[in-house]
Parts: sequence; structure tokens; C-alpha cells
Amino acid sequence: MKISKILIVLMSLCINSIAQPYYYTISGTFSGSIVENPSCPDFYLTFYDSSYNPVKIYYDILNPYINKNYIFSIPIQAKGKMIVNRDGFIFEPPETVFTDYIGNDLYNIDFIITDIAKPEIDSIHIPDSLIINLTDTIKFKSIDNSTFTIQNIVYYQLNNNPWKGIDTTGKLYDFQTYKVPIILNEIGNYRIKILSIDIDSNMTEYTSDYFTVIDITPPKLSIESPKGGEKWKVGTIHNITWNDSDNVDIISRAIYYTYNNTNWLKIDSTSKDSGIYSWIVPNPPSTQCKIRITVYDECNNSASDTSDIFEIVDSTTPDTIPPSVSILTPVLNEKIQRNSTYNITWNASDNKSVTAISIYFSLDSIYNRIDSLNSNPKTYSWLIPNINCNTCKIKINVYDSAGNSSTAYSEIFNIQDYIPPTGSITLPEAGNVYLMSNGMFEVKFNGTDSENNIMSYKLYLSMDSGNTYDSVYAEAPWAGEQKSKFIWIPKDKASKKCLIKITILDSTGNTGTGYSGLFTIRDDIKPYIGFVEQPDNLEANKTYTIKWGSTDLVGIYKTEIYSSTDTGKTFNLLDSVIPDTMKYLWTIPNIHSNGCFLKLITYDTAKNKAEAISDTFTISLPVNIKNNNKIPKKFGVQILNKSFIICMEKTAPISISIITLNGRTIFYKSEMLSAGYHIIPKNYAQGMYILRVKRSDKTITKKVF
Repeated sequence: MKISKILIVLMSLCINSIAQPYYYTISGTFSGSIVENPSCPDFYLTFYDSSYNPVKIYYDILNPYINKNYIFSIPIQAKGKMIVNRDGFIFEPPETVFTDYIGNDLYNIDFIITDIAKPEIDSIHIPDSLIINLTDTIKFKSIDNSTFTIQNIVYYQLNNNPWKGIDTTGKLYDFQTYKVPIILNEIGNYRIKILSIDIDSNMTEYTSDYFTVIDITPPKLSIESPKGGEKWKVGTIHNITWNDSDNVDIISRAIYYTYNNTNWLKIDSTSKDSGIYSWIVPNPPSTQCKIRITVYDECNNSASDTSDIFEIVDSTTPDTIPPSVSILTPVLNEKIQRNSTYNITWNASDNKSVTAISIYFSLDSIYNRIDSLNSNPKTYSWLIPNINCNTCKIKINVYDSAGNSSTAYSEIFNIQDYIPPTGSITLPEAGNVYLMSNGMFEVKFNGTDSENNIMSYKLYLSMDSGNTYDSVYAEAPWAGEQKSKFIWIPKDKASKKCLIKITILDSTGNTGTGYSGLFTIRDDIKPYIGFVEQPDNLEANKTYTIKWGSTDLVGIYKTEIYSSTDTGKTFNLLDSVIPDTMKYLWTIPNIHSNGCFLKLITYDTAKNKAEAISDTFTISLPVNIKNNNKIPKKFGVQILNKSFIICMEKTAPISISIITLNGRTIFYKSEMLSAGYHIIPKNYAQGMYILRVKRSDKTITKKVF
């Protein structure tokens, strides 16, 4: 019969008599064979537990409990042999043979089975690295032939120092994964050891490879002295102090200083954690000094802090020279918008350094501080108060590191609302056309002001794209955000370059301006023209001055003169003259006609036209006065068939008129006639006329045919 346990067997046999059984004490790992003797077919094993309750097990299914005391009983008259496996073990005796016939008693073997098989440690999880003071987990299984271990101990070791325990378990079954939280508070190289112990004190040990515990938390640092603003003399000793801390340990501290805010010079390095360093203040003197400290922990995490500016001053000669200051802006009579920001600027200098600035404002010779500065930026953005003031001034006090000071005052300046309102024209729009005959057109406009204080407005009209303006609407109060006004169209101007301008006045006298787009005022009104005098009887081949009068609202462009000798059926252009002439010297054609007309056509600058036609008049061929040398006795007129004779007893000026019955003169001539007979042919149209010959001393009137 085979048994799967390995036993370390120590047997002692005591045989007293047939009446007393034999006792065998067996301990160790049972791994042998019990061989049946053919003569003992009833061979079997009986085990007893610690309470001596029998447990009868045939040899082929023997599976005794571990660490229990048993009695091994051999039946009466049994014969047999027990052979123990000797591999790796020493047994006394190596085998036991039961060959004697045993009477009615039993051979009783009293024995204990002890397990020497070591447990196995499996499914191990060890972190590759850990962050200090952060928790991780070690995991493993402990497997034993008895299905559980009674104790598992976890240790850790830092840098080959003695092992320290982390955790100890109770009973742990094969199917369980044990989890051990681990948190380490020192940096370095670690390894883990696990001991698993079964119920028979068999022990297995596992030791991991080394892993690292690191620190990623930087130190904390704050410089306590200098705080800034100190004045340390060259050659004196001052304590640089600081506070630092770390979750592990700070191993070094580096201390630097600068006197120009550019180059950093190392003072010293120290590993002491006293937080204080006595420093002999070096040259050169400077107003731009700072201290910087950098600390490092064991994992090279670092922290730095820099002090505020302090001064290194010359220890030999006190500074008694005051700084100088001059205000650049505001300037004399400068106008500054209230409720705005304004840059006050100045120049300030000192033989050492300017360390403080105080700025004051006055509107009535009483100065109130605006601000104080611990530097010299040379400019300050000032929020202007909501006031009106024309006697404003700025005062600036400057101080150096030795407490010397100087003061400067600005020129007088003004504060009020200087932002002009804005205006815009929404109608007319660019490209609009307005006819002069309409008489007026609408203007729409609006305006805004930063303080909503528009007081009045004016409208202007330009006919030349804004080069010149005429006031078309007087100044009027403002009574709303948007306005509309009808204005008269000028009767004497037309243009394609018209423009409306609006000026808006606010309560502080600021003026804003807005403009419309270019639009057109078109002249659609005809001009006027008329004859100054009507022509009557004109003599051919003579000259005649045609006179007329013409007007237009905008302007006359030209006048054309026409004549007709066929009762107005056709007119011939005589000439075209410029507007200001209004007369024309006409050479009368060599023709005889009683149906003559003159026509005038005048054009204004918009090409509107008007015309005038004269009354009917006559053009007569010239009259030849034939003289006779005889001297009549008196002044008189003789009527003949084809002529009439004027008798002149003396030389004298006369005028001759031939007048139609309706009073129209068809012939007129005035000249000096000598003494004698003067014959005048009848070369006018047939009909009845009135002949009138007039001399200064007498007038003769006769009817002629």
C-alpha cells in the first residue's frame, strides 16, 4: 500500500510478553509501504485519534491527519511487514517485520505523523518603486500541503540595515491572496522578505530584489530677514534669517545676493538647519540689493525665495544731498477731461537713489494726497475727479534713502468736460436730388454727448462740397436724441455738390460736427427775358441796338438773338451772347419788309430756357434825298406821285417821320438839310401814311399815298 506523505520515522519497540502487546512509536513523514503477507489476508490498519476513538482505514485508502497521535494496531495472528521509504532520511529500525504468529493479542504501534514539507509562496506583487509616505500594497499567496499556513510574516530592510516587521497573519488558506499595505517614510533602497510557516513549523522564506523609495515633494522656504527697505552699512554684520522645512530632510542651503538685480553672487552654502546666517555686508553700496536662498532635500527637490529690495549704504559719509524733481505734465493751461485717466509724468534723480514719491492735487491751493509710491516710475496713471476747475495744480514730493526730500509744483491746468458731442446727418442721403420748385426739403439729424448735456445745434448748407457754408437755420435748443427740420431751398443756388453740416454744442461749450453725404439741388425754374424797347421802323443797312432784360434765380448761362423778315415763319440766329451783355448791335439787313420780328431765347445754368418775341416792325430801304440848288422862299412840303419835296429856305436840322395810321413809325430820319429843294422818293409799301417834317421853328404834317 502506498501512502503519499513523507514521514521522518523514529521507532522504538517494546515487547514484554504475549499477554502485553508490542508498541511502536513512529514520528516523521510516513512514505513507506505496508506489504501484505499472503498468510495474513485480514491485514488492516486502525488509527485512533487523540480521544482514542477508532478510525479504521484499510491500507489502500490510508490518509492520516497531520500532527495527531495514533495507535497503529495489527490484528491478532497477523503476519506482515512494514517497509519505510528511506529517501533522504535515516530510520531506526529501517523496517519492521511482523512474521511471528501472534496469539489473541495485538501488536499496538503508538505513533505521530509530522509534516516536514515547506509551504510555497506564490503570486507575489512587490512595487518597483514607492513615493515616500504614500501607501502601496504587497500581495502574495501561501500554499501548503495541509491547505493552509498558520503564520506569514512580512519584513522590510533599508540599505542593508536590520530587518523590520511590517505585518503578521494568522491562518491563510491556499486560495487566499494576502494584501499587506505598505507605507515607508524614509527614502533609500528597500527589499521585502516574506516568511510562511505551516502547522509543523516548516518555513519558506522569500526575499525580493531591491526597489527605491523616492521623494517628489519640494521643501518649503521663506526669507524672514531682510524684509525689504533696510539700510545695511558696508562692513557691518547682519543676520540673514529664514524658515525652511521638508517632508524628509533638507540637506543643503545656498545663499546668494545681488546689488544690481542682475548678477547673483554666492555668499555661502550650509547644511545647518539653524535658519540664521551672519553676513558681513560687502561693497559696493547699492539701492537694488536682494538676498536669495535655495534649499535642497535628499532627492534634490529644491525651493527658492528672494527677499524684497534693501540697500547697502556707504558707512563713511552720510548723504545730505536732496534729490531733484521736475513735473513734465500737466503743462500750463492744459485741458484735461474729467472722469478720465491721465498720466502725470516727472523727472526725479538723486546722487544715491530716489526711494519714495508722494503725489498731491490742488484745486484751491489746498493739496490732497493722490498716492504714495515706493519707487520712481516717473509716470502715474491718475483717475481725474468729476469736477470743473481752472486753477488745478499737481505737487510731487520725492525722497532719497537718507531721508532727503524735494518738492515740485506743476503749472496751472484745467479740468472739465472737453469731449465734444458727436452729430450725424441721416437725411439728406448721399445722391438725393431736390427740385428748387419744391421750396424746401427735410433734414434729419441726431447727436450724442459723453455727459448727455447737449444744449443747442446749428444747421449749415454748402453748395461746394463743404468749402464754404451758409447758415440755413439759426441756433436752436436741443430737445431730444433725434431731430427733423424742414429748411428752405435757396432760390438763387443749385449744385450737385450740396452738403449739410450740423454743429452741436454741449453745456461746457464743446462743439461736435456731423455731415451729410453729397446731394443735389436742381434748378427747374425757368428764367425771364423781355425787350427793353420794341423796334419800330428800321432802315436797311443801318445798325440797331437790341436791348433786353433777363433774370434767373440761379444765373443766366447765355442768350440767343434771332430775326425774322417773313412775318415770323422762320427765324435766323444772329448771335449768342454772354449773360451780362443784355444788348446786341444789329446790322439791319438790306431788305424791305413790313412783317419783321426779333426773338430772344435765354438759358439759365440748369439749361432751363425762356424766350421773348418783339412786336412787328418794318425794315425800309434807305431814302435818297436829292438836293436842288434853287432856293425856295419859305419852308414847306410838296407831295408828288412818286416822291415828296422838302423846301428849305435856309439850312437847318430837321426830322422826317412816316407813320402808319395806327401810329407805327415806318420811317424816320434826322439830319441837317441845306437851303434848297430836297426830293425824298416814296419807297415804302402802298397805303395811306402820315408824313411829318419837323424843324425847330415849324412842324408840317400831311397825308400821303
